[in-house]
This record gives sequence, C-alpha cells and structure tokens, in this order.
Amino acid sequence: MKPNAFNLYLTVALCAGWAILLITFLRKANWPLAALSAVLLIAYGVRLYNLTKKS
Repeated sequence: MKPNAFNLYLTVALCAGWAILLITFLRKANWPLAALSAVLLIAYGVRLYNLTKKS
C-alpha cells in the first residue's frame, strides 16, 4: 500500500501527540485518560505500520 504524503505525516503526528498525552496523563496519575491515550496510540501505531509495510 503506497500512502500519500499527507496521510503518512498526519498519522505520524497523531502518534506523537497521543504519546505525549499518554506520558502527561501517566505523570498526573489520570488513569482513564492514560488508558484512552494508550489505546489510541496503539491504534495509530498499527495504522502507521500498515501504511508503511512493503507488500
């Protein structure tokens, strides 16, 4: 699957953003939002893997 540049950059930015939020919520011990951030980080990580893997 060959992604366009915008889709790839958007996915990378979202992964970075959810990782930053995850670290922030973990430091503040806000467990529900940390769990949500972890789930979304994993989801976008899987999407990024699927976008960049070679067929």
